[in-house]
Amino acid sequence: MSELLSAGEPVHSVHEPDNHRLWPSAVVAKAGRGRQPVITPDDGALQYRALWVAASQGADNRAKPGFYVRKAALKMVGTRVVDRLVTGTGSLRTEAALHVLAAAPKPRPRHDDLPVVVKTVHANFSLEFVAEHFDQVVLVRRDPRNAIASWLGLGWQVHRYEDDPGVMERVVEPAGLVPPERGKATIDAAWAYALLDHRIEQMGRAHPDWLSVRHEDLCDDPLPVLERLYDHAGLAWSTNVGAAVVATDREGSGYATRRKRSEQRDRWKKRLTDDQVRLIDQVLETTGVR
Repeated sequence: MSELLSAGEPVHSVHEPDNHRLWPSAVVAKAGRGRQPVITPDDGALQYRALWVAASQGADNRAKPGFYVRKAALKMVGTRVVDRLVTGTGSLRTEAALHVLAAAPKPRPRHDDLPVVVKTVHANFSLEFVAEHFDQVVLVRRDPRNAIASWLGLGWQVHRYEDDPGVMERVVEPAGLVPPERGKATIDAAWAYALLDHRIEQMGRAHPDWLSVRHEDLCDDPLPVLERLYDHAGLAWSTNVGAAVVATDREGSGYATRRKRSEQRDRWKKRLTDDQVRLIDQVLETTGVR
């Protein structure tokens, strides 16, 4: 989606500035706050605020200089230590690692008049906080069965977000949700996605000025959906958008952002077993997510 929103007239595209598996500054900003932080506009969260201020000014971690140093710092620390830092289950070793990551060069804000398009999938529980830093917000929802099938297909070890700081008491319990049994990969994935999507749906209802779209609608008939998105975001349309749609409409797998559009809406039917569909539907029914 962010690629297509960046395909018209020139923009600064910022990719997941809060992804702690990709960028040192995300680990520092989220340290002790969880993989999906629960932060409201009233919370201080100075490091987290600084991250989003920089992102809103076009600071992209993929840019040089500093890209290779940022990646090297994250590799030096290692995934296990990063996860402990973010979830607040650290030690003296993780404290030292945090200093290493904090010393990595931060991406530089851009000083021009180009629009900024920022994508995140790591701020579902902090959307109102993040939205304060942007003129417009677009929420993209997807058929949960397609998303969960993708997660399972990629072999992801899906987290139980309610184990992270603040999620149980500030997200799960206020919504009247009850976590399902643990131990089954399909149930864990379904619960994680349902919890994230429940929050998006909740925020969409609370903020009618935010635009919500369905991924499957974009796949079925992309240009009318994209025209709405461009108009809502105040971005300039160009013929490059149509070309980008054509370019991404081809076979792809894994983390590639291209897919055959005509195959996407019901793709889950070929990827999930009957038992997996049954387990997923049970979890979705308890959360009201569809």
